[in-house]
Amino acid sequence: MEFTNMTARRIGRCTMTASRDALHLSCPPPRAFAALWTAPVFLFIAVSTVASFVKTGELFSTAAILPCIFLLVLFVFACLLLYRNLLVDERLVVTRNSTSATDATLILHCSDIRALDILGNPGMLSQEARLKSLGMGGQKLLLRTTQGTFAWGIGLDDAAARQIIASLEAYCGKPLLKTSGARLP
Repeated sequence: MEFTNMTARRIGRCTMTASRDALHLSCPPPRAFAALWTAPVFLFIAVSTVASFVKTGELFSTAAILPCIFLLVLFVFACLLLYRNLLVDERLVVTRNSTSATDATLILHCSDIRALDILGNPGMLSQEARLKSLGMGGQKLLLRTTQGTFAWGIGLDDAAARQIIASLEAYCGKPLLKTSGARLP
């Protein structure tokens, strides 16, 4: 694969744009079904409960403090679910020479990448599967770098993950795939 001029292509749900200086990978928000219907239900429960406290005049009573704190936490969680599932793109930039200032989630230099693993699918009843159903997990690639270990690639299937790894190997000029079926540390 030649990276001389700007080329763009889709890999699964993600888009890859390559040039001489950088390889940009971008995955759209997961838009998980469970999160998209759970968050509005949480918001409805929080708003209707606070409205009932306001109607009865008990909003600032001592009996309403604990439920209001719980509803505030529920409201924040619902807003985070909606934000993550509707607005947040996962972006990865791999450079050969220098790190340019971008709006990427993760910026890496080719020499920093030690290995890439393809994560296996989570067990049906595991915590990873629950987070994946809410759009808060389910990354497919595990990037092992000199700075640490990062999970990336929400919503990728095995074929798309292998294509991304092949593109990264061609761009960096070294083999990166080490194991298969790894788990998050």
